[in-house]
Amino acid sequence: MAGHVTLDRFRPDDAPPMVKALTDPAIVRWLPELPQPYGLTEARHFMANAGADEYAIRVDGVFAGTVRGGDHLGYWVMSDFRRQGVARRAAVLALSRAFADGCQQVRARVQPTNVASFALLTQLGFGDEQPTQIPTRADGRSLPGIGLTLTREDFALHHGISIDTGRLLIDRVQPADLPALHGIATRPEVARMLFIFSPGMPMRDFAQIFPSESLVPPMRLAIRHEGRIIGSIGIGKLGQPDGAPIYYFMSPDSWGRGLGQEALAAFLAEVDARFDPPLLQAGVFDDNPASARMLQRAGFAVTQDTMLPSAGRDAAAPGKLLHRRKG
Repeated sequence: MAGHVTLDRFRPDDAPPMVKALTDPAIVRWLPELPQPYGLTEARHFMANAGADEYAIRVDGVFAGTVRGGDHLGYWVMSDFRRQGVARRAAVLALSRAFADGCQQVRARVQPTNVASFALLTQLGFGDEQPTQIPTRADGRSLPGIGLTLTREDFALHHGISIDTGRLLIDRVQPADLPALHGIATRPEVARMLFIFSPGMPMRDFAQIFPSESLVPPMRLAIRHEGRIIGSIGIGKLGQPDGAPIYYFMSPDSWGRGLGQEALAAFLAEVDARFDPPLLQAGVFDDNPASARMLQRAGFAVTQDTMLPSAGRDAAAPGKLLHRRKG
């Protein structure tokens, strides 16, 4: 990977590099719908009229191309960033947002001679090849193309969240992980710091809380260290007025080693890249100051003192709500 890939809204200073790229024959040949000639006027018009699913691709903050998500994927990447995994990562981020917004399938089309793009679409999970036509802007004719379809299920299978921090692996919960997670979350000293878990909680109730995929919120993922389950981290439904909730728990034998902070930072970075949530929230009990410090290091700020419920306690207990707002 060339660097840290993010999706962003377009900026005025994106126009010159966009024009430079879209007058490069190596790029233009695969974009027959592009108006010609292409200058600053066309670039500025495109950016001013870009839809909610159209993004600038940035690598370490530098403009690198564009990607369109929604129900029809499209992308191009500047020559300096090709063959570095940038297009693949940008497509994964855009598709993650499309499926989070409720898409059940996404389409794409490609010229048969565009071997690199066809290979990328296949890696992303696109299939069900069908002949199609690709209109051209220059002369109104159409070019032969291949239409492909990506289902939510196929994308989730191969491109759900999986994060390797070096010490930790954070990925989807497998059925075989549930006994270990249940054993951690229902320990009295852990459950009393959580909201919905309690000692003696039946496994059938516990298992229903953990979805089998790691694609879109709400999700709860497993945290693994040295091949062993040590906890879980997740996010609730996006778009809630008070922010999407973040929640996590760790095995007591992993406390005090910086693993929780590492898991939280890595998970939030991936959530930001994939879904760009404007507001996140978390709750923490006053007798869990280590968790409060961890959240504050991750950019959360205390917004309210309150009483928090816990299935692991006899009654609600004093706590705090914390929020992290984008920007």
